Amino acid sequence: MTDSAGDAAQGLLAACPDTVLAVDLDGTLVQIDMLRNALAGLLARAPWSVFALGAALVRGGRPGIKRAVARRAGCVPADLPYNPHVLALIRHWRGAGRKVVLATAADARVAEAIAAHLGLFDAVHASAPGRNLKGRVKADFLVQNYGARGFVYVGDSRADLHVWKQAAGAALASSDAALKTALAALGLPVQSVAMPPRAGQRTLH
Repeated sequence: MTDSAGDAAQGLLAACPDTVLAVDLDGTLVQIDMLRNALAGLLARAPWSVFALGAALVRGGRPGIKRAVARRAGCVPADLPYNPHVLALIRHWRGAGRKVVLATAADARVAEAIAAHLGLFDAVHASAPGRNLKGRVKADFLVQNYGARGFVYVGDSRADLHVWKQAAGAALASSDAALKTALAALGLPVQSVAMPPRAGQRTLH
């Protein structure tokens, strides 16, 4: 993290005392969509898997197919294209003695493997059968566990606006001008997280 980015993180810490840092995964901590990349890799290697995945979708909806893909495709956390600026923000937050959690719509198996690899999270909150932890569902979950305005959220998409509406502050890992405008309208303390050049979209094994 550069000095200016470090100053921004310090400002967010000061503006949001006694808060947890909740970090999204897809497009934020990592620069890819985990489900899309894992699914593409799985179908390239084993196209017949489409039948089992279709059945999983019918039985369990989106959480069901996420679990099915996680079981079949696996995850190699060391190979993922992490955003170094998000990692730096996490380390800055931890250095201040604050709690950091991973809050993602990805399947819990994938999220827990990544968290174990990085060793930077105090807790992992993720999708599981019967619960797709995204948008309003994620917002409600974080409020239930950390209280309204009890967390700062790091995200990258319009679905995250539901979460930011309940947050004490925001860190935005996106250059989307419309999203920046929508987030600014919420009146939160906001830190922009730099977006490095995207690495090649790596497929999970």
